[in-house]
Amino acid sequence: MKELIKELYNEDGVFKKDILDELRKNRKEASKYLLKELKKISKDIDDNKLEHVPLVVDYACFLLAEFKCQELFPVLIDLFNKDNVENAFNFYGAGVLDKIPAVVVSVFDGNFKLLNELIENKKLDDYVRNRFLSCYTCFFVHDMVRRESLIKYLRYLIKLYDYEYDGIYNEILNIIVDAHLFEMIDDVKLLFKSDVIDYSYSGGYDNFIDNIFDYNHLKDNYEIVDSVEKYMSWWACFEKNNYSEIDLDRVTDKLIDKLSDEVKDSLKYNVKVGRNDPCPCGSGKKYKKCCLNKNDFTLSYQKYIDSSWDRYPKKNNNKDEVDFYSFFDEKYIRIDECVYKGLKRKEIPLFIKRNKDVEKQMDFKNLSDAYDLIKDVILENDFKDIDEYDDKVSIHYSLYDYFSVYTSILIDYIHIDKKKYLSKLEDIVNLFYDNFSFNDDRESILLDRCCWLYDFSNKVKEGIDFFLEKLNTYGGYKLDVYNYLFRLYLLEYDYDKAIKKIDAHIELENDKELIKDMQELKFDVLEDWE
Repeated sequence: MKELIKELYNEDGVFKKDILDELRKNRKEASKYLLKELKKISKDIDDNKLEHVPLVVDYACFLLAEFKCQELFPVLIDLFNKDNVENAFNFYGAGVLDKIPAVVVSVFDGNFKLLNELIENKKLDDYVRNRFLSCYTCFFVHDMVRRESLIKYLRYLIKLYDYEYDGIYNEILNIIVDAHLFEMIDDVKLLFKSDVIDYSYSGGYDNFIDNIFDYNHLKDNYEIVDSVEKYMSWWACFEKNNYSEIDLDRVTDKLIDKLSDEVKDSLKYNVKVGRNDPCPCGSGKKYKKCCLNKNDFTLSYQKYIDSSWDRYPKKNNNKDEVDFYSFFDEKYIRIDECVYKGLKRKEIPLFIKRNKDVEKQMDFKNLSDAYDLIKDVILENDFKDIDEYDDKVSIHYSLYDYFSVYTSILIDYIHIDKKKYLSKLEDIVNLFYDNFSFNDDRESILLDRCCWLYDFSNKVKEGIDFFLEKLNTYGGYKLDVYNYLFRLYLLEYDYDKAIKKIDAHIELENDKELIKDMQELKFDVLEDWE
């Protein structure tokens, strides 16, 4: 038995199926020796004797999981609960650590306390903590933990980490999505507001809403380990490929077959088509009677960007699954659909031909369609602030997101029709100020739009008075107000007088940090002006 296990240390590029088969013949004895080997390796880690764990760890953990050996669970916890391991991914490798949920659910002995102690050990690499926390989704899928208990523990973790940035929040988000814990949507809103979610890892809040209502969305299979071969035999370390033997033509053909439909469509629209040839759009008409006069944007970008709408939650007839359209108010969904079409973004590949002006027109139409609906809801309710609106009405995007993009397009369009778009900008700014209170720096976006309004409407003097008053009432950082005030001074007065007024404000301030920032702001404003 010892000799067999010794062979598992041999990293010669050959998968040890014959050794595994021999160990399977005597599971009880094999389990005893494998556990003993793992305990020895765990002690070596404590004593800093290893630069990385040997491959035998993967063989042993997967084989014991296949055996459903519950004695592995406490050994597994001890093996990975190491404060002295700084980079767990490099040290342990992506093998068993990446598949911890499958291993744990196969050997779990019911000791949640031991599992939780590892998850809550803030000294551990967050990759380790996250992989063990993901076991809870596995438990949930296999009915090993109740929904109420899972929600309670996740909320406990959120409080424990006190909204300080930590990778564990991303895994909490994954569990909420995969277990469809709709009761925690408000908890997730707060996580995003607290800026503890890594957008590059999980996307924005809009992605979260799409995913939690997507019952086909499951990042892991959360299956029980049934064979070592399934988990290890395909690893690259066991492959002995000779590059010269690779059939490049065959590989190329496979890659082409795997091209997404959107890539293929783009490619076919970029080949030369004769006037009398069949149209590449597939309509069956001749090219001259169909898409000849349509620009490349219509053929490629329109189809591509429309596919963003495919992510929007669909109606669900399964009585066991919470339906998006029964979860939210129908009136608010109508708003959300328009805003989603205007704000949802897919990454645009280089092969897609784009027309930024037409893109903006598409966005503007959708956001304009949303405005009257939003206005009616605001006027029908007595909201204290935008947060209260978001809590009741917003689904994928906050009202700040909507306001920022919609008003930005209005400002861009003012040069096209000043009267029309300036009126629209003034209408939405007044709507917000008349119906919401602002007492923090979230008002900053409105201050920016007010500055544009006073500039375009030739009411600079009124704008100066407005921002002077804001110096006394604004709840955010005063530098925001000074930014717009300084710019309006340069519009209203000659250069020298504007400089004197700016300097007078700097001299009146007592906060050294603010004074320094104001001096830098003065330089930036004057540089922009010149």
